[in-house]
Amino acid sequence: MNALATIEAASPPAGFADWLSTGKDLLHERTALDWKLADWIATGKEQFGHQAEFDFLADELGIAPKALKAAAKVATAFPPHMRDASLTYEHHEAVANLPTSDALDVLKTARDEHLDDRETRIQAVKRRAEIEQPSFIDDDWEHHELMAIQRAWNRARPDVRAEFLELAAEAELGVIDA
Repeated sequence: MNALATIEAASPPAGFADWLSTGKDLLHERTALDWKLADWIATGKEQFGHQAEFDFLADELGIAPKALKAAAKVATAFPPHMRDASLTYEHHEAVANLPTSDALDVLKTARDEHLDDRETRIQAVKRRAEIEQPSFIDDDWEHHELMAIQRAWNRARPDVRAEFLELAAEAELGVIDA
């Protein structure tokens, strides 16, 4: 006997919609605070840009100077009128190293395709690779790439090499996002 069963989708438990709404509100607040902090850091860097003061700020806040500089860069790269409110601060941070037009293209893709911040970072890495293709033709460019990888490998500690091998295996010859 060939019977066809119809399975109805289970409805979410009572209260789920409210719980989800609260989570979305919290994420929106967090993103707003991330932008406020980044803008504050960028303003401080602009006004008090001496490295000594910036390092002092890192000590006072307990945030690494590298993270402070990255936040200032994101805020500068994306002034308020260029920020996509439907995406998180992390999405913008993922593309901050790209030229503006490329960064905006990747953010548009992230919004349209509902990419998370990690997937957006991968798209940014791919775009960076496209941009940085050598403009000259070299008969042996693959050898240069191979030598660059070999030199990096030889400089790395054994534990880093092992971790890289795992990442490379997971990527299956694709882009590695560490």
